[in-house]
Amino acid sequence: APKELPKTRLPAVFLLHDSAEDPSPAAFVEEAFRQAAVWKSAMPESPPGLLAQVWGRGNAAWLGPAGRALFDAWDELQHHFLMTPTAGVFGFGAGGTGAIQLAATFPERFHSIAAINAWTDDRLFLPLGTKDYPAWESAARLTPPRAPRAPTKRGR
Repeated sequence: APKELPKTRLPAVFLLHDSAEDPSPAAFVEEAFRQAAVWKSAMPESPPGLLAQVWGRGNAAWLGPAGRALFDAWDELQHHFLMTPTAGVFGFGAGGTGAIQLAATFPERFHSIAAINAWTDDRLFLPLGTKDYPAWESAARLTPPRAPRAPTKRGR
């Protein structure tokens, strides 16, 4: 830990875990410290930032109690650090699915996402895409395709 806190806003990335074999807090903390040692040795000297691995309240849903844990941790970090207003979110497996769900549901909170080995399907009702070109959205799959739009002045 630094001797003195930075005076500039710190970027944050939240790391979301996969389903845990042992979802107890003690097992999570032990694994988090083991992984932190690996991450720290792999990271070059760089400007300060925050990496926060959130315990998702066991194997709870990331768009439910586990997501609440992430936002609770975020609120706590903001009491101690000057942070950027948005954060990145990274997840693996079930955590990757949670990263997609959280970033899609709260786009104003997350500026970047990385999801590895995530799964998705219609039951997730992900609000991804734009108003004109919905993607991965369950309702969009049920709606007949739109007629082509007239070209604009830009030729689109």
